[in-house]
Amino acid sequence: MGKILSPLISSGGKAWAAQIYNPIVEECAKKYNLSIYIEGTGAGARNLSNMERGVFKKRIYNEWDYDYCCYFAMLSNLEETQLLIRIIKYLIYNNEPKELFELCKQVIESDEIKSLDRGLVAAVAFFRSFSTFRANRKQFYEGILTKNILKPRRYLKLLDYNKELQGITVTNTDCFN
Repeated sequence: MGKILSPLISSGGKAWAAQIYNPIVEECAKKYNLSIYIEGTGAGARNLSNMERGVFKKRIYNEWDYDYCCYFAMLSNLEETQLLIRIIKYLIYNNEPKELFELCKQVIESDEIKSLDRGLVAAVAFFRSFSTFRANRKQFYEGILTKNILKPRRYLKLLDYNKELQGITVTNTDCFN
């Protein structure tokens, strides 16, 4: 396994776990002829993003947070990934950081989030992950935006994530129900 792909970053993330667990899960899948892999509490999808392609016939990403579901649904399709990159670039280059953060906060706190444009909601997930460092993902910081998004042009890496996530099924449910 090479460098770990991290489509979303989070404090306390488990990127390291993919190197340990994925080989075990893949070996079990081959040995016991398992066909479905479910990332039940999706978050950053580290295991799913770094799973050997072709081991499972069906791969599912499940997450409670709707914006993360929109983000991963768009990453599962090349055209939608390209659209997401355009939306992110538009938002970055047409808004001051403070305006961008206010927009993100409005989207996250909206009671109507599921009726908003999916591309906008997915872009907010991107900003929420890469521009915050508080566990609640609601406090945005300009310095982190510059360090994590603008300087490395991180949005261009979405195409790499798309290669690994094409064809996944995305569900937005409580994993206990």
